[in-house]
Amino acid sequence: MPYGAAIAAIRGRAFLDDFFEENLKLREVKDLMTRVECTRDTELDQFYPRQWPSWVRIEGVDGRTYTAEIMFPKGDPENPLSWDELIEKFMNLTHPVLPADKQHKIITLVRQTQPEPTLSRLLDLCSGERANDPTP
Repeated sequence: MPYGAAIAAIRGRAFLDDFFEENLKLREVKDLMTRVECTRDTELDQFYPRQWPSWVRIEGVDGRTYTAEIMFPKGDPENPLSWDELIEKFMNLTHPVLPADKQHKIITLVRQTQPEPTLSRLLDLCSGERANDPTP
């Protein structure tokens, strides 16, 4: 949790490609990790598993305190991702295995206004071809 909180605070996100050992060696990340404290809140535990609430409190060096609380994490049906967020997440998770042209074709196919995209076409685009594979 200290690493996830630190990288999210520094980069404004915590995607899969942010979780590499090299990032643990960054001075800014290491310094912030030492200041992250995790606590269990039994008041929040009473809602689990129906809800996955959490809260955060950040105390700035200037003495100001910032707080936030959510009852449903981003991506839950009660707190869905926007199309832009969904596309960003898809691109981030699939770039190691799908070339960019296939990623964009999949996004276009899924966003079509037709009730259901052609599943066989979608599966063809999702084949396990590596993003750096030079063969078409």
